[in-house]
Amino acid sequence: MKKILQLILLLLTGMAIAQSGDPKVDALLQQLKEQQKAPGKITFKMKGKTYTEIGSFMEDTKKRFVISSHLTLDSTPDSSISFVIPSKKSGSYSIEDKKSGVLVINGKVYQIRGNITVNISGKKISGSFIGELFEIPNNKAKASDQTSGVIQGNFQN
Repeated sequence: MKKILQLILLLLTGMAIAQSGDPKVDALLQQLKEQQKAPGKITFKMKGKTYTEIGSFMEDTKKRFVISSHLTLDSTPDSSISFVIPSKKSGSYSIEDKKSGVLVINGKVYQIRGNITVNISGKKISGSFIGELFEIPNNKAKASDQTSGVIQGNFQN
C-alpha cells in the first residue's frame, strides 16, 4: 500500500511539474524515468557489514553529478548514501564537506570524508569510494571530529 501511495504522489508531482514547462525540471524527471527502467547498484561495507542499495546517477540543475541510493522512491530505506561531485566526468574526486558525501543508516547521519573515483564511458557509469565516517549529531550542523569508522564501496549502472 505504501508503494502505491508513493507512486501516486510521484505521478501527481510529475504531472504538476511537467505542466510548469521548466526545462531543467523536465530534464531531471526524464533522468529519473530512465533510472527506473534500469536502476544501478551501490555496494558498500562498514563496520564489518556489507550493504547493497539501488543506485541512481544524475546531473542536478547546477550540472553537478549526483550518485545516490533511493532517489526513485523504491521503498522507505533503512540506509541511504549520496555523493555529489563537481561534474559528470571521469576522474578522482576528494570528498571533504557534508554536501559531498553523506550516509544515513539506522537513524544516524554521517559525513563521508575520503575519495571517490568515477569512470564514465557512454551511458555506463562505475567507480569506487573509500573514506572515513564522521557522525553528525542530532540538531548539529557540524560533524564530529572523531571518526566513526571506515567505509568503502563501489557503484555501477
